[in-house]
Amino acid sequence: NSRLLKYARDDLKSNRDLVLCALQQGSEALEFASDDVKVDRDFILAAVTKNSWILKYTSVNFQNDRDIVLAAVTRDSRVLRYASKEFKQDREIKLAAMKSENPGLWKVKVLHMTLCAYISILSPQLYQRCMHITLTPSYNKKPTR
Repeated sequence: NSRLLKYARDDLKSNRDLVLCALQQGSEALEFASDDVKVDRDFILAAVTKNSWILKYTSVNFQNDRDIVLAAVTRDSRVLRYASKEFKQDREIKLAAMKSENPGLWKVKVLHMTLCAYISILSPQLYQRCMHITLTPSYNKKPTR
């Protein structure tokens, strides 16, 4: 349980291996880690590759760190909400987040945007229709026979 770190001795809260193990159980364990662990950029970068939700509990400095945000959203797009405003608009970071949503879906979205760009050459009206098509996975739909 990640919250057990709260009751650990101070020397254990500074043990990076132990904290990383606790973070794999739950991102809230970062709240109970020692301050020197919380400010260690290399540790935080390694940790978000194991559990991207750690971004929620990091300092604003790390939420403004491009490498850390990119590593986190590559694992889980939903943590983009904890990144700085600048990174929420960053093309590379948004693309990495899109890829992590559904590995196959991002390819379809890129192809869709390319097709719409070609259509825009032929007809602005068709381009508008093309861009309004929503590409989302249909997890709840039952297959038709």
